[in-house]
Amino acid sequence: MFINAQGSWASDRHSTIDTVGAGDACTAAIAAALDRDEDVPQAVRDCVAAGTLACLREGAQDAAPAREAIARLAAALA
Repeated sequence: MFINAQGSWASDRHSTIDTVGAGDACTAAIAAALDRDEDVPQAVRDCVAAGTLACLREGAQDAAPAREAIARLAAALA
């Protein structure tokens, strides 16, 4: 994952399987990060990580990523 010149997130390492739960995962992750008093940039990294991970599996609830997986990917985005 990286931020391109236009400021957009992009990925060159993941293939999308199913996007059905991505928005829910992203929303939940940003809300949880802000609830933990994370700063906004960290909350956005968590959001992007959760949405990305949710696209790597089929379904909505079944594809919801664990906090540990979100944290690992978000750290790579920092």
